[in-house]
Amino acid sequence: MTTNNDGGAPWPFFRHNLQRTGSSAGTGPANPTVRWSVHLGGYVRSSPVIGSGGVVYAGSWDHQLHAVGTDGAVIWSAPAFDHIVGAAAVAPSGSIYVGSYDYNLYAFDPLGELKWSMRAGSFIHTAPAIGADGTIYLGVDDGLLYAVDPDSGEPRWVFKTGGRIRSSPAIGSDGTVYTSSWDGFLHAVDPIRGEEKWRGQISVPVFSAPKAGIAGTIQSSSAIGGNGLVYAGSWDGYLHALNAENGDLRWSFRTEGPVMASPAIGLDGTVYVGCDDQSFYAVNGDDGGMKWKFAAGGRIRSSAAVSSDGTVYVGCNDGHLYALNAATGEQVWDLEIGKPILSSPAIGADRVLYVGAEDGNLYAIG
Repeated sequence: MTTNNDGGAPWPFFRHNLQRTGSSAGTGPANPTVRWSVHLGGYVRSSPVIGSGGVVYAGSWDHQLHAVGTDGAVIWSAPAFDHIVGAAAVAPSGSIYVGSYDYNLYAFDPLGELKWSMRAGSFIHTAPAIGADGTIYLGVDDGLLYAVDPDSGEPRWVFKTGGRIRSSPAIGSDGTVYTSSWDGFLHAVDPIRGEEKWRGQISVPVFSAPKAGIAGTIQSSSAIGGNGLVYAGSWDGYLHALNAENGDLRWSFRTEGPVMASPAIGLDGTVYVGCDDQSFYAVNGDDGGMKWKFAAGGRIRSSAAVSSDGTVYVGCNDGHLYALNAATGEQVWDLEIGKPILSSPAIGADRVLYVGAEDGNLYAIG
């Protein structure tokens, strides 16, 4: 069972779904060309999400959330008051939620009008998750995980970790909320009471979703597999698999550099992740054995997207977007954007990929 809460949108959340698998029923282009690009006023490190009707939402360092149509025209731009780095989340109702460096979580209606804002206690680097009942879950740089009422914007509960949160929360099929922190732990939190169910140490600290940063830093967001395991990367160079029920460590896979990107999970359970060692790995999800390794031309901090036809798409700091055969790791194609890609690609309708880059552009590749 999965907890999608997607309202039928093609890619409404960071990593496509609330399990943060990065896997989609859609497919990308076979022969890629840039259909269009639109300049959004500053670095586009915020990963694009796609709502109903194909509208693409992306934040920028220009302090705005932008809604862009399938033709590349900007429909509206809604102000925050500092950089937007984390991806937005699109609710089934059409409301859009996004955090900013100005400490605020914003809720906008489909026309870009502000519904409410909630002030947190520090920078927001992460993407919100939306539970089955509409509750919004958000990690903040002061180490707090918030559960927020979608109508009022008031916190329902706040859970404190022991370090910064720069990984986006994932939601399991039973509603459990998983978040990692720079305290080096992956935390499983009860969605109703906001109480910790368990914590599993995965670093000495972490920086992905759930994965992390400096020494014990985790910045990579966790991904939840269908086999009862939760996967997270860490700054100390490991990809970890933990039991989703109790937090027991199942295995750890060693890379040669910090794992800042979030893992993706293919339909067959293979786990894919990029690394600062300029490599992209495919790992057996059950036992942690390496299936293949692809050498890129720069650090990989973009989190991969996996299509239903067995292609993996990932951006790289060398300014290239790579398409790889998911089974073999062979390069299918390579499109040069020219500037580093820290944003993670989203798979839209009609075989179009959307991704942001450090040149300030949002690209549609079809």
